[in-house]
Amino acid sequence: MLVQDIRRFLEELRESKTIIPCDKRLSAILQEHFSHRESHEELTSNDIQFVLQCFSERWIADSECDYLLYPSQANQVWIKLAHEIEPFTDKNYLQILLPHITNQFDFNNLTPLTETVRLENFYLGYDGKTLYRKRGLCERLLDNQFELSTCRTLKTKQCEVMTIEELTRLYRGKYCNGEFSIDKEKFDNFWDFLYKKTFPRMQSKGEIPLEVLPHLLMLIESYYHLKNSGADIKLFTAEIHKFFKLLYQFKLENINFLYGVKILYHGKEYYLLELFVLINMAQSYDIDEQLKAIMSWLYQFNPILKASNKGLLSFYAELEPKLHSEGHLEKRVETGTDNLLYRTKIFLVSLFVTPFEVFPFSGKTISFWDINNVIFSEGEKIYNQFAPFLMTNKLDILIAIYKKTIEEHIIPCQKNKHIYKWLTHYQSTEDWYQLVETGGLSKLDVYWFDPELILHGLAHFRLINKSLGEKIVNFLDELIHTYAQNNNEFQIQLRVNILFSRFLKSLDEHQRRKLILTLSLFDPVEAKSKFLTNCIHYVTNRLCQISMHQLDSSPNFFGTYQCIDSKKLLINKTDVKQVSAILEAFKEMLHSLEERCNPEQLENMLIFLRNISRPILTVAEIEEAQQSARVIDYIGAPT
Repeated sequence: MLVQDIRRFLEELRESKTIIPCDKRLSAILQEHFSHRESHEELTSNDIQFVLQCFSERWIADSECDYLLYPSQANQVWIKLAHEIEPFTDKNYLQILLPHITNQFDFNNLTPLTETVRLENFYLGYDGKTLYRKRGLCERLLDNQFELSTCRTLKTKQCEVMTIEELTRLYRGKYCNGEFSIDKEKFDNFWDFLYKKTFPRMQSKGEIPLEVLPHLLMLIESYYHLKNSGADIKLFTAEIHKFFKLLYQFKLENINFLYGVKILYHGKEYYLLELFVLINMAQSYDIDEQLKAIMSWLYQFNPILKASNKGLLSFYAELEPKLHSEGHLEKRVETGTDNLLYRTKIFLVSLFVTPFEVFPFSGKTISFWDINNVIFSEGEKIYNQFAPFLMTNKLDILIAIYKKTIEEHIIPCQKNKHIYKWLTHYQSTEDWYQLVETGGLSKLDVYWFDPELILHGLAHFRLINKSLGEKIVNFLDELIHTYAQNNNEFQIQLRVNILFSRFLKSLDEHQRRKLILTLSLFDPVEAKSKFLTNCIHYVTNRLCQISMHQLDSSPNFFGTYQCIDSKKLLINKTDVKQVSAILEAFKEMLHSLEERCNPEQLENMLIFLRNISRPILTVAEIEEAQQSARVIDYIGAPT
């Protein structure tokens, strides 16, 4: 290869319709490097390496320099040069043009990448280092009943999710792909093939991963917040990538099911996948229409999925009547008794989780089971009316007491605020009275959920909120512990909800809202039916976690750890009808493993089971036990 070939390449590059900044810079560098050379001189090995370095600097994925997406005149000139210089190197033309690519075979059909010549018939993988042939993906789809998936290694044929980043590249590449046919069926381009053959089948199995929907809603809220504050679009782009990364943690069939959601907006039908692609391509705050299409679907799916931005109030005001008229929204039918029961429950929870401010020495302590709270004196009188009936499980009596409390305590205090304020002094108590009357205790983060739903929802929530893992585990341990007791159903539910409200208060505002939204999306009936199964799964996972131990005894920063195989922790599910029976079954099972289990592992697991199955003492029992303990003097001798 001669110097004149490089000069001819530079001339062809200058003749391109549009010369991008990158090519201007590289042209100047090459011109300078060969400026003092004769045209008939052959390129030296150093010259070849210099040109290869220019190739390395030029390729930037998803930019104008991306040969896979833009068949521009300038890109074709560089591709031509790669073919010309290939014989003088130990690389093929793909390795010259795309130096960061690490594979030589297509993972989808195990064929050499070099079987494809035209660069636009490739697409770049999610990691930015793997190259795929569109033909390879097509063959994979044909062999797998058009299930949208890909393979990411030569070692296994495991199906992996097609990411939005990859689909975006396929979408952008539709403008440079020609027509082709399969079994006489014609397609305009590869995206057209996907749209007609693959997208309609995305919901053939799986289900919507409900726990991701609050994250999607908050992504939309983030867009409007950043847009209205004039923030750089890169901040929203980072939020987009964070959301997609979270989405990819779910099962393939569930991601595909979400991709396959159809949304009708302004007379046009979209797949949710298409909207994700358009959002991923955003270079400025100009995707309002796409986001509003998603917002309309979320609100239609469940009205609780409503963006909180004040600027969107008019959007929902226009949307709601339309969805009602089309039958997409159904108002929940709730009886007066149901509403009163819920208000009674959260009223009782509020007494134990509200941090009431009181005058020094004027506070009164109320207690339920092992939980207590310091409360204002009037609040103690109110609670004492409920206390004797918490042990009876008679909800109708509790509702009657609640109605009486509202009429005799709450409403009168609200009508005589000047007297009331003088008596109580503190704003926290005044706010509590007002929120009780208006039914707004949720503003104090006081809620009531069926414990079965809490367990079911948190098991899903925990998977994509790993930073909260320890807090969630500590709470769920207490939930299982509570259900291991012989107390009546209402007592168990009340203790769990008091602890849950305290757990909520330990979260930041965004985490708290995501969790409440998530729980509101799951079906309480389904959660109840799966409760014992969920308990068994949870205890099994906890035992596996607790059993983890270091394989070698010597201290080693990079020591190897191992936990017991969950397949060994099997119990007979047919005989267990209560949580206490589940825990006893696990204890018996562990004792049967004594000879095959590490003694330290076994002891740690049994300690855990004993702790969450032991009786929960009441406040009075705890105080009595403390008072009856031996008194020790200052030098440690019994007195």
